Amino acid sequence: MIHNFETIKKLNDNAAHVIAVIDNKVVGYALVMLTAFKNLVPVLVPMFTTFEIIRFNGCLT
Repeated sequence: MIHNFETIKKLNDNAAHVIAVIDNKVVGYALVMLTAFKNLVPVLVPMFTTFEIIRFNGCLT
């Protein structure tokens, strides 16, 4: 899956991505994708559909 700049910018404008740096080296990165954007990347729609029905300790996640 490839995200173009426009897609990444839309995602980041609404929920900033997180970059973890130690000793000037990137050691982690989290691309945040709000459910409001689930249709922006069609291949991820099934993942979001699953999130909508998953329960943890009896509660929706």
